[in-house]
Amino acid sequence: MDIKQLKETILEDDNNIRLILQDIGCNRIVKHTNEYRCAKDINDTNSTRVVVKINDNLTANIYDLTPVKGDILVVVMELSRSKLSKAIEICCSSIGIKYIANFEPKTTIEKKKAFGGFFSTLSKDKNENKLKLNYHEEDILTDFVNQGNIRFYNDGINYEVQTEFEIMYDDISERLTIIWRDINGRIVGIMGRYNKSAEYCDKHNISKWLPITNLSFPKSQLLYGLYQNYKYILQEGRVYVGESEKFVLQACSFNVRNVVAIGSHDISSVQRNILVSLGVEIVTCMDNDIPDEFNVEQCKKLMSKSCLVGGKVGFIMNDDILEGKQSPTDSGLETWNRCIMEDNIFWM
Repeated sequence: MDIKQLKETILEDDNNIRLILQDIGCNRIVKHTNEYRCAKDINDTNSTRVVVKINDNLTANIYDLTPVKGDILVVVMELSRSKLSKAIEICCSSIGIKYIANFEPKTTIEKKKAFGGFFSTLSKDKNENKLKLNYHEEDILTDFVNQGNIRFYNDGINYEVQTEFEIMYDDISERLTIIWRDINGRIVGIMGRYNKSAEYCDKHNISKWLPITNLSFPKSQLLYGLYQNYKYILQEGRVYVGESEKFVLQACSFNVRNVVAIGSHDISSVQRNILVSLGVEIVTCMDNDIPDEFNVEQCKKLMSKSCLVGGKVGFIMNDDILEGKQSPTDSGLETWNRCIMEDNIFWM
């Protein structure tokens, strides 16, 4: 299921917004000129507690004691207490769409969209670079040992985050397993980190990172951590984009959740489209050995259309903070906070 396509299908008839809100228990739903307003349930005395905008991103807010902002999927996640995959399924069920991974809109109704159909153009841009993904059943995880790992803990990844992101161990390849899921929560592939030091791997000519046998996949088609962190990214209005899975896991251990990783240092066209479609500020956080000139080129990829939805693009300048090939999350929360200070971000 593609979130962008789902939103476009919802907007083919904006009454679909009402249907979704009804199905998650919202009450006194009223359509205004450009938005729907409602109470979050039958006992809620505030009939404008929940607001969903009728725009391409279906921007939404819950005006609670702890305010929540995001989109209609974030509203569904919050009020139904569900994960992103379940929220997508609820939306599909509410508007009569079969919940399938490779989703195609059921109609071809022509409609006028905000930003001149900006989100539609993203799916057509460089579409030739989109590769087919293979999916794996959940029971594949029974092949691995499900327990916390001291190596990752010593690298600043706490056991709670290891549990949430399902860090396991493959005793056949002697590798820690890192599961990559698509936006629907489906397993696309599994990377393995050899359970020895970097020095040991170099000395014995062992690749530190490799896909687990028969579970390889094209990282260029995904963003690691987006499935787990989607609502936090929209709530913060900014996404930090790092290179490796460890960047995401370490940041989440700091309780910084608006983060994803590309699994490389070069943002692919598919990853670019996903990032831009979020409609938030984008800050790239590459390792210290990546030159500023390359960071500028990466940001230029992200700028060309993100300006239409108001999302700024920039990169963090590491030279005076990090050493060698360090990632911005390698040296702990204090160093991370220095990296992301506003005057340390170069905005394009």
